[in-house]
Amino acid sequence: GGFEIPSSGGIHLDADSSSVRRVAFGVLAWASAWCRCGSRDGSRSMLRPSATLVILVVLYRMAPEDSPTLQSLGEILRRPAGFGGRVVVWDNSPDSFGADSISGLDLSGFDRSYIACPENFGLAKVYNTVSTQLPGDLLLILDQDSMLPDDFLGILDREISSNPDCSLFLPVVESNGRCVSPGRLRVFKGKHESAPQQGVRSPKNVLAISSGMVIRSGYLQQPRFDERLTLYGIDTRFMIDFADNERQLVVMPSVIRHDTALWSDMPADGMLWRIRSLISSWPVVFERRPLAR
Repeated sequence: GGFEIPSSGGIHLDADSSSVRRVAFGVLAWASAWCRCGSRDGSRSMLRPSATLVILVVLYRMAPEDSPTLQSLGEILRRPAGFGGRVVVWDNSPDSFGADSISGLDLSGFDRSYIACPENFGLAKVYNTVSTQLPGDLLLILDQDSMLPDDFLGILDREISSNPDCSLFLPVVESNGRCVSPGRLRVFKGKHESAPQQGVRSPKNVLAISSGMVIRSGYLQQPRFDERLTLYGIDTRFMIDFADNERQLVVMPSVIRHDTALWSDMPADGMLWRIRSLISSWPVVFERRPLAR
């Protein structure tokens, strides 16, 4: 039972809305089957997970087998934790790697889906497409270059159980030994924190990168990611809006190692393009703060 990707090639997206609807229908079909059955094979005698977790991994020009994120997921999913669910591999590569590219991944206890999107949807649209039809209790967003610690799911299980009124759970993210998330927003500039306050805290003026975020489905009943933004500024705008809607979030005692493009070594022209793209996003990100425009 449940929503299974056809062996002939998974889901292939075009830019039209019918393709998005097709993905949503398939995901909802799996969600319905999971809720009815309580386990993948329909047996109610099996241990039911305390929460269903959808793990979204977005790839671009990287084969699934080469993704540090998917490699580390294979390690942490072997450890028992209170979750079942599905890993959704969204391939934004212009030349898709195909559904067979995830068949060899070790994703113990989790179903898997592959979505080919050679049109390269903006990340906000990707997040909204999956999150607004979320077949589970929680959404974990990951890019292709994140290394999750072995105890990540165990810590997440503890934190969601201890904080039922929180809708957002953030890890500490480090790049090249430097903490890059969460940080603080000062007027319209981000500030790094070498040792972010952990535990329950106010979301006001908190910044975080999207990779590693875990969001409860209740907060995702409507699109929460601004699709005017395609790459940079998406997570900043999300955090600003979250602070306007929610009173608290949780920073978990868990550290993800991440290749953050803005802090990684790259040719000068590539860095310049990224910085220009970041600056061009500011009018949308800070539209509620006129001084920042």
